[in-house]
Amino acid sequence: MGLFASLRRKEMLADAGDLARFLDSRAAFMSQKGVVEYCRVRAGLMWSKLFLEKDFLAAMERCRWEAYAACLADLAVLMEAKLRPPLENAGRSEEIPDLVPGLMLLVADCVTAHGKPAALPDGWQGWIEVIRGRLEQAQLAAPRLAQDIGREAGRTVFRYLPIHASLRGEDFPMVQNNLRFHLVRIAEDFDRTADHAALAVSVASLGRRGAR
Repeated sequence: MGLFASLRRKEMLADAGDLARFLDSRAAFMSQKGVVEYCRVRAGLMWSKLFLEKDFLAAMERCRWEAYAACLADLAVLMEAKLRPPLENAGRSEEIPDLVPGLMLLVADCVTAHGKPAALPDGWQGWIEVIRGRLEQAQLAAPRLAQDIGREAGRTVFRYLPIHASLRGEDFPMVQNNLRFHLVRIAEDFDRTADHAALAVSVASLGRRGAR
């Protein structure tokens, strides 16, 4: 998940394959930053010793994968918000294509590429259903801004942080806002590098092909 350097490259996003790689790399980046950096700050000068403890490392690995899935969920909802307007603007009398099937295929590609992590005893299926539910719910309202979407991942990360609750204290807003900040920056990065109309058509077409 050490992808910070690669995120600085401004790749052009034009099709569903590009978007899948974007989703995977950004979800990995958000989860890495959200979990590891928090643990280092909270552990203070003892962090190097703490990161050698087997129980801590096992708990952190679980947290990182749960965080990856939670961040992927926020990113999928963000993509629905970004790609829906181009389809609506291009629509005529015909029904506007549904983005959910195509986005769910991209989500499935992202998680299956990582296999079944030992730290996730129940695998990915539960998260796949959560993400599907969030996308379907998102389509019932107007597209939301990144800062409004980026609240859910923080709850998951804070729940699984491998730091005792007595030490986490009132840190939840800090954890949540850190992830929201990263999501806003990713949204800005997406807007600079994405061909929104081409991506919207590509994802909608992928969903139609997958339904056949």
